[in-house]
Amino acid sequence: MSFRSASSTTKRPVIDDPLTLALLPPRHESPDARSRRMRAEEEAKRVSDAIDERLREEKAAAKKKNVVRLLLLGQSESGKSTTLKQFLLLADNRAFAAERNTWRLIVYFNLVRSIRVIVELLEAEIAPASEADLDYGELTPTSRDPDVMQHAQTVKELRMRLSPLLHVEQQLISLMSLSEEADSAPAVRTPPMSPPNSPSSTSSESEFFVRPNSNWKRNLSRRALRFSKPRSPKSSSISSQPADGGIDWDDKDDPGRVVVAFADDMKRLWEWKVLKRVLRRQRRRLEDEGGFFLDDVDRITSRRYIPTDDDILRARIKTVGVTEHEFTLNRPNERPVDWKIYDVGGARSQRAVWAPYFDDVNVIIFLAPISAFDEKLQEDRRVNRLEDSLTLWKELFSNPVLKEVPVVLFLNKCDILRAKIEAGIQVTKYVPSYGDRPNQFEAVMKYFKTKFDSVRKQSPVISERPVFTHFTSVIDTKTTASIIGHVGDMLIRENLKSSKLL
Repeated sequence: MSFRSASSTTKRPVIDDPLTLALLPPRHESPDARSRRMRAEEEAKRVSDAIDERLREEKAAAKKKNVVRLLLLGQSESGKSTTLKQFLLLADNRAFAAERNTWRLIVYFNLVRSIRVIVELLEAEIAPASEADLDYGELTPTSRDPDVMQHAQTVKELRMRLSPLLHVEQQLISLMSLSEEADSAPAVRTPPMSPPNSPSSTSSESEFFVRPNSNWKRNLSRRALRFSKPRSPKSSSISSQPADGGIDWDDKDDPGRVVVAFADDMKRLWEWKVLKRVLRRQRRRLEDEGGFFLDDVDRITSRRYIPTDDDILRARIKTVGVTEHEFTLNRPNERPVDWKIYDVGGARSQRAVWAPYFDDVNVIIFLAPISAFDEKLQEDRRVNRLEDSLTLWKELFSNPVLKEVPVVLFLNKCDILRAKIEAGIQVTKYVPSYGDRPNQFEAVMKYFKTKFDSVRKQSPVISERPVFTHFTSVIDTKTTASIIGHVGDMLIRENLKSSKLL
């Protein structure tokens, strides 16, 4: 663009650039003409903006069509949270990289909680039977083991000796509770030590829990940084995180220091023959419960312990409420798929909140822990857990809102089921309808699948929805990733069928 001298009768510059010239108002434009021109330009802008908005809406709608809305259902301790973690790992194999310090505290919490449970079980064994025990027919005065009673003084000494370790549980609860309070969402605190044989000593009502919308993990992570070495801003990315998580191993306030100091005591307690006898008598298998790490004491109490992905999958913190996660799954040679997963609390008191999440879901994964055939609900000791899963399964297929939604059934915790069968636990003792079938792993799995199939076929709501059944152990990353891939393939096929393209 160049400017040349103009005549003295006008101040308008001479412009060679036609694009610039086109933007200038016409020469000698009248006020009326200018008004008409301005209105025309405003209308043109309105039309242009409307087109842009429609394009944005179409783009958003197209993206929305690619969002898979998945609902995880099942009773408490069925494996929903672990399944969600597996999805997150499949979406990004570094999903836990920035949270290892936080999960290290959760693993410690799980470990010391197991010690508290053991101490309470031992104290319940030597204490007078309560009315609650008599109601459930578990421990009665005449059924006490005299050999165990001889160790009453040892049990009392154990409580005293392990009190610093038990204090770690309270310390970690305080950290998480402060996190909750920071977000105006108070959490339940586990009593320091419940009275022997009190209903709260074995009730889930006394278990510490967090709420998903409280951002407890983020806030706990901030507090965990108190035990970490300062990092420069340049090292804040996941890829630049130090291998040791940046933990200051010499910080005297780190709860891990106490856990490490009591490593030998925890091992001796877990290997104590008297404890094994008590656990057998009370039909309690701690190793089958969530957050169990007593078999890994040597590794977890090593001086510079950092949780593995497997540790994080096994770690447990009870959540009350609905957890929502959004992420994208990228599979080789396939179009990326956006997922939105809803994980709803499975305890009886939380099931009322499920209904609002039934609308507009594309698939339901229902988790039924078939290893729980010999267990009772924590919230109601009169109800068998397998029976409760079948009841939930029946309610799912009786709901007309969900009659067209594909369902994937995870008959979960098959690894624990196998261990119980190999330990000689008789299924027919707890499930009389099993009859005289062989007490063998394959036969038991087949029978349980038949039970769930039977309940579905008796559903009062007529439906042609597909149901896919998998025998699972969702802590097995490789197998679970394969199953999740099958779920995605199934959804693609169903979408093609509904579009009449298949």
